[in-house]
Amino acid sequence: MKKPMSTQIKSWVASLFILVSVPAWSNIDVSPMSAIVTPQGVTLVTVTSKAEGVRFIQTSVKQVLNPATKQENEVAESISSVESIIVSPSKFVLAAGQKHNIRLVTMNLPVTEKVYRLYVESLPAKDGEAKIDTDKLKTEVGIDLVWGVVVHVPPSKPTIKLSLDSRANQIINDGNFHLKISRVGYCADPNNDDTCAWTKANKNLYPAQKLALPENHKNGKIKVDYYNEYEGRSTETLID
Repeated sequence: MKKPMSTQIKSWVASLFILVSVPAWSNIDVSPMSAIVTPQGVTLVTVTSKAEGVRFIQTSVKQVLNPATKQENEVAESISSVESIIVSPSKFVLAAGQKHNIRLVTMNLPVTEKVYRLYVESLPAKDGEAKIDTDKLKTEVGIDLVWGVVVHVPPSKPTIKLSLDSRANQIINDGNFHLKISRVGYCADPNNDDTCAWTKANKNLYPAQKLALPENHKNGKIKVDYYNEYEGRSTETLID
């Protein structure tokens, strides 16, 4: 027997590194799409209804392993972990034009930065229903949106350390949180930027990850221009 074609459509708006334009027919807005947990262990994500009717919102969170690499994958967060992140509320009803904040809280900051993806899903709520049967709604919904918000949890004691593996021709992030490497310079005089030949990188380098240097780079001392997202500032540093 031929199965009927499903009318359910899922739109994934989730990426660590690429800005995705949101469809005009989206029933909700989610902001920001990239959030940072404060040193106090909390951050907020706002959901705004754009629908005419009531929407049922449900959330889930997964930890991102090996971010910004081909080996990137997600695993369910263990609530038993002392460094787990808690989402509140996990489910709520959103009326037309209404806004609601989702709070993400961790009681203990990790030793090494953690990255999560918060999934926010919008489902239509039936008028007059006191209890919403989400399984039933999933079979009836015509458009089912799932948003993915990237959440960075900083380490309790942030440490910046970039080192050079000259034999492998790589820069290594020996620190405990990610840095965005904007460019790499090869400088005849490290005290004079005018002597530097710069190569663009635009690479998020997470702890223990490596950045390969161009094989045909020029001789000279190596400088790295990086952006610290937690402090919101760029820095140039000499790599030994």
